Amino acid sequence: MKINKLFPPTLLLLSQAVFAAQPPTAGSQLQQIPPSPTQQRPTPTTDFQPSAAPVGTMNEGARINVSRLRITGAQAYSEADLLTETGFVANSQLSLA
Repeated sequence: MKINKLFPPTLLLLSQAVFAAQPPTAGSQLQQIPPSPTQQRPTPTTDFQPSAAPVGTMNEGARINVSRLRITGAQAYSEADLLTETGFVANSQLSLA
């Protein structure tokens, strides 16, 4: 008889513990999966060969006449100071080489 009286309260206490457990979600399942191993890539090899032609023998190509050089947007130095630092000479023939 005592077993019948204790059975419902015991069952009630145990059932609350079962309902308190959280079922696994998709996010928790993904966190348990270990990440896939990454393959190590081989380091690329670079072979630099020095050019056979010396630098001074390059063809300069077309030349253009530059009458003035204008510098805008300079805040730390004046335009005149920057022009003297570049060594620009007005009405000179310049190339892109």
